[in-house]
Amino acid sequence: MVERIRVGVVGAGRYARIALLPTLRARSDVAVVAVVDPAPDAGVYPDVEAFLHSGNASCAVVAIPHETHGPILTRLLDAGLDLFSEWPLSLDLGEAHRIVDLAAQRGRILIVGFNRRYAPACVAAKTAFAGSPVDFTSALKARATLLFEGIHLLDLVWWYCGGAVQAGAASARSLNPAPTAGSTRRSTTSWIALRTGEPP
Repeated sequence: MVERIRVGVVGAGRYARIALLPTLRARSDVAVVAVVDPAPDAGVYPDVEAFLHSGNASCAVVAIPHETHGPILTRLLDAGLDLFSEWPLSLDLGEAHRIVDLAAQRGRILIVGFNRRYAPACVAAKTAFAGSPVDFTSALKARATLLFEGIHLLDLVWWYCGGAVQAGAASARSLNPAPTAGSTRRSTTSWIALRTGEPP
């Protein structure tokens, strides 16, 4: 009998409840041994320290607010756990690098949840690109969706093309008509471009 992977899920918000926990619990090779969340009745453990003290898990899936990633991921790596973290590792680039370095120093697995890389259609597209590599590409996503679905599109561009040699970003604010007559609302549009090689 194959030993089941003992997983602790840190964060029991909506995404964890509708996607992560059902998926993990449906697997025969995984045992969800802990759920960590400060909300009443949301988790078995109210905080990370109580979870770590239990010693039940060998790895953790982290799905918590972006601004809390840094210290929580650092604490879990220091405790010797392998990690799957929802993106981003951190809102601060320097902190993200430190988390990656810490995982390497501790000899721990650290995976960021860019799940489109595992979708069958995206894997098939990656195979197709491998036969005719792309030298130059760019991607754009507008407004707040850049931090949600948009980031997955950018990751796919990066993955398909083998990384980027240059990246650029810009944003602009504008006043648009609002649903209420005679009023306006402010919106922000952002652009990100990735260059994977010299243009033809």
